[in-house]
Amino acid sequence: MVKITSTCSLEVGKLITFLLVLRSAVYNGGKPGSVLAFNFYWVNVINTLNFFAGIQTRLTQGLTAARQLRTILEIKSTIVYGCHELQLDNGKIQMKDVSFHHHKEENGDKRHVLKNFSVEFAAGTTTAIIGPSGCGKSTIVGSIAKVHQIQKGSITFDDQNTNTLKRGEVPKHVAYLEQKTAIFDGTFAENIAYGYPGASHNDIQAAAKKARIHDSIMERSGEYGANVGENGSNLSGGENQRLGVARLFMTNKPIIIIDEATSAQDAVTQSQIDESLEEHCRDKTVIKIAHRLSTIKGADKIIRLEKDEDGCARIAEQGTHDELMEQGGGLQLRRQEDPKVPANENYCVETWFYIGSSEDCEVRTKTLLHEPAFNQLRTKEQLGYLIFSGNRAFPTTYDFRSLIQSEMIPHFSGARLEALLRRHADTLDNMSNRESQAKLECGMFGKDQ
Repeated sequence: MVKITSTCSLEVGKLITFLLVLRSAVYNGGKPGSVLAFNFYWVNVINTLNFFAGIQTRLTQGLTAARQLRTILEIKSTIVYGCHELQLDNGKIQMKDVSFHHHKEENGDKRHVLKNFSVEFAAGTTTAIIGPSGCGKSTIVGSIAKVHQIQKGSITFDDQNTNTLKRGEVPKHVAYLEQKTAIFDGTFAENIAYGYPGASHNDIQAAAKKARIHDSIMERSGEYGANVGENGSNLSGGENQRLGVARLFMTNKPIIIIDEATSAQDAVTQSQIDESLEEHCRDKTVIKIAHRLSTIKGADKIIRLEKDEDGCARIAEQGTHDELMEQGGGLQLRRQEDPKVPANENYCVETWFYIGSSEDCEVRTKTLLHEPAFNQLRTKEQLGYLIFSGNRAFPTTYDFRSLIQSEMIPHFSGARLEALLRRHADTLDNMSNRESQAKLECGMFGKDQ
């Protein structure tokens, strides 16, 4: 703003001065050459003044940035380090009697997120952590990744306390993919290979393909050399996340932590990324936070968190997906996907599959499930076009073959859904290519009386 004001003032002054000189030359018999010479020298003077005005602006900006940088440099790290190297054998992680608080309240009381919290993550297994927002999921994984410093208790990797390890030992063995990926002003290739300067283009491209961002990159001018912008300003939310996932595929660390890293993806893309992650994470110790049932269903153990009476995280239940479903935790798993699911209510759900259009063919089945059933959807006319992934409705359509492969509809296995479709093979064959690409829709209605 200062630069704009000073520039405008100089330009206006230059114009006024030139008009005054021209007037003086006309009325006082001045020569045209004198006017031109004066104008030439006056322009040089103005340019010099502009230069000094620019220096003042840049100096002001530099001093402001220096003050901010000084504030950052004066912040003291609370992370505790030791002098030992991490000798990782299998990757077992333990949290024992851990307490953590972010800050003190105005009255001086500590606001604990974790208090005497204990949990174990078995080596070489995948553990999913679920629970409502604010129950401490990210705090737990952040503490394990040494992003947060716990105030009490211990966190160990293969019985080695993280507080005794050298700086950099935990990041050397732990790949931590946070909710918001740090994207730097640079090219796609530079961001994917960040932290791996010796990575080849083939390695970068392979990681991008696994993360399902390769096609998006190739559509841009410059391809892998295209600039992503500061903080990923040239990317969509989904592309931003996939870039972070691609960076994860560049690593081969024995412990992997994933904190809702694919929440912005559609169901089909997430299913494809999950397949790549499953392959990449095989035989590694994996902790992932997720909300979609399709993401956590294959975990070796699911831990459901909730807040206790003090607002601290506690384990409400844990086990495999099937164990929780059998023990009554299935309703909570479904409520994890959609908090509007009413507690302890059975809904009679009528599921309609429209292949092509409703006039072409319809398949109707009926089953008893713990489902929200979307109370407002009382009649067929109110159904609209819905498709279900996990327990959530999306107002969109997908290719039915992709739907079968990813088994996105929990009411039917892929094989059963495929059998339903095969019954109506003639209808499918008679449909146009455009219709067969994206005309499988389903909806729900009706409460069991």
